[in-house]
Amino acid sequence: ADGGGKPAAVDAPPPSPQVDTAELEKMLARANEYTDGAISNFERRLDKMDKRFNRMAAMSSAQTAMAMNTAGLATYNRLGAGVGYAEGESAMAVGYQRVLNDKGSATFSLNGAFTNSGERSMGVGVGIGW
Repeated sequence: ADGGGKPAAVDAPPPSPQVDTAELEKMLARANEYTDGAISNFERRLDKMDKRFNRMAAMSSAQTAMAMNTAGLATYNRLGAGVGYAEGESAMAVGYQRVLNDKGSATFSLNGAFTNSGERSMGVGVGIGW
């Protein structure tokens, strides 16, 4: 016996950490808000790309319609126009072709297409036959 009269000290367990659930909820809300914003931004960009692809397809359709209607004309000067439509987007194309010789074996063409949203394209061509 140790003559001090006091019992031996027992090691107390370390205090467990306190979790602040309110702070965790705030962090989770901020993370969700950021993710929702990023996804929404991404979806808006995809929607813009879809509309632009549709406008490009409409321009291509307009150019094809224009070219098909000038190809068979047996004159020296050919002027054509075409309208195209794709998934709610529309475009117009205008083209001019000139036959350069009496045999009709050489041609020059110039065309352009545009949408009401501001996209434009232009093409120049030369054709030679023998």
